[in-house]
Amino acid sequence: MMNKKDSVEVGAQRATLPPSHLWKPPGLTEPLPQENNCPEMQSLDDETETNCAYPAHVLVVEDSMIIALDAEEALLDLGVPKVTLASSVKSALEAIRESRPDAALLDFNLGYESSEPIAEALDRLDVPYWFVTGYGDAVAQLSQSHARGVLQKPYLPADFVSLLAQLRGHS
Repeated sequence: MMNKKDSVEVGAQRATLPPSHLWKPPGLTEPLPQENNCPEMQSLDDETETNCAYPAHVLVVEDSMIIALDAEEALLDLGVPKVTLASSVKSALEAIRESRPDAALLDFNLGYESSEPIAEALDRLDVPYWFVTGYGDAVAQLSQSHARGVLQKPYLPADFVSLLAQLRGHS
């Protein structure tokens, strides 16, 4: 039986995707259980229960909407209950002020600006984050920030499993 995620709308028509195009994390057949409450991983303003394996709220800063939506879907499929998308320094800083994330993925090159001001704000809040780049330009910035590392584009959704596991000390 197909569900909403198994089909895409193209113009006025809906196309069904074959099962080979549906991504599942390696070794994961069902959504992660949401039975364990981990207050240390929850946002300050979020009272919802979350899976202990992953943070309750991840901020994704990406200026390519397609990449941002792919990242959001992959994180939600893994069991992250809340993913906030931002495409600029201004919108990311506003999102952080509205709801402190538990972790973040920052595209280093955001068009005409870099995500360094966002990294500085996350450093002040002690929020773990990774730079995401296709150019290698973020590597030089690692020594000047508290970034956990760099995720090179193009990346696979399975790469999120490794990144999120680092947050829980399971590398």
